[in-house]
Amino acid sequence: QDNAWRTYGLDRIQQLILLPEQTFRREPVDIDEKFRSYIGVNGSGEKIDLEVLFRPNMGQFIKRNKLHPNQRVIREDEDGVLIRLQTRVNNELYLTLMKYARHMTIQAPNSLREVFADMVKKILERYRT
Repeated sequence: QDNAWRTYGLDRIQQLILLPEQTFRREPVDIDEKFRSYIGVNGSGEKIDLEVLFRPNMGQFIKRNKLHPNQRVIREDEDGVLIRLQTRVNNELYLTLMKYARHMTIQAPNSLREVFADMVKKILERYRT
């Protein structure tokens, strides 16, 4: 996607050269809106409704320290805290979920649950050899 927006970390830019033959889009960008739909800085993936069940103690932590501003508590009981948020699938989402993997279970969507389970199986296989 040559026309897609790209986000770069400022700490990675070593030199900036403006090329006269290059054209750049000059259109207004609502930065808050741009980053509202995903975790991290890369939002090119599929948009999903994510539901995650956190164990009770971690659920209390996640309520206070949200994964994302649009996170909502759907249910809270002895099984834990079920949250829902809309986001896009990207590497930062996987890293965030992996960070809490011991304390949570992906409830929906099933496609993300299957991908995540496959990732965990591959990690486990590496440690069994």
